[in-house]
Amino acid sequence: MECCLTCSETLTFGGAAIGFLGALLLAVSIDPALASARDHLIAIDATLEAYFLSGGNVPVFGGFDKQHARAFLRSGRRVRIGVALLALGFALQAAALLV
Repeated sequence: MECCLTCSETLTFGGAAIGFLGALLLAVSIDPALASARDHLIAIDATLEAYFLSGGNVPVFGGFDKQHARAFLRSGRRVRIGVALLALGFALQAAALLV
């Protein structure tokens, strides 16, 4: 029994694998940015709650700008690579329809 894939099947499987890797890379890259945004929302919620319930004693949070900038700087390149891999996977699967 031979295991020989046609050109169309090879493009389809290759495109699916590359698309999966791109999606995985995007998921891993977006997580630090989402965690940073969640931390910002928690700080804003704590600030508003303290302001309205304690009569003006507002906590001061520091370091969020650096954390936010670091999270987006690290994930920026990986996001671009992930989107490029997704686009390449789509192109390969579209090419498989034409072959």
